[in-house]
Amino acid sequence: LVVALGVIPWLERPEMAIREMARVSMPGGHVLLTADNRKRLIYLLDPAMNPALAPLRRRLKGMLEWMRILHQSPKPTMAIFHDRRFIDEALASAELIKIKGMTLGFGTFTFLHRKILPERLGIALNHQLQSLANRNVPFLRSTGLTYLVLATKPALPHSEQSLSAEQLIYCAAKGQSFENGDVDGGPVLPE
Repeated sequence: LVVALGVIPWLERPEMAIREMARVSMPGGHVLLTADNRKRLIYLLDPAMNPALAPLRRRLKGMLEWMRILHQSPKPTMAIFHDRRFIDEALASAELIKIKGMTLGFGTFTFLHRKILPERLGIALNHQLQSLANRNVPFLRSTGLTYLVLATKPALPHSEQSLSAEQLIYCAAKGQSFENGDVDGGPVLPE
């Protein structure tokens, strides 16, 4: 088992790290990782953080710095947000098979960086939104703060793969032979 919780957002090349996770995993092993979700709901709702408004914010900041109203500040070290698709593609590229992926948490709701809900109401709203996301409600299922993924490294190459437990149980129940993956009417391995 390789666990990388809270690591991916701080890496310049997360796809390289994911390849390394796949390399050190044993066949049949698992990789559990998290990534900061770029399309998080709280950022979509706050104009000060909405990714679609980033070009406008940059132009406004540049104008204010040029007018000397705003002083240039050094860029702080910040976590990097990733699309779920980017993480899924990095897993596939590293020959890891995603078993489950979901977004978690909806965080503190703000408007122009100011908290707009009392803590008790914010927690209740977070629980309700997470409940809907867990039921696969479109839009909400993909807008949590964190993308949590469980992936596995294939046990053996397809040509050498043995029957799955499901296939063995099916064959035993039917009293059938299961040599070379030949299972009449039951689940068979993809070629």
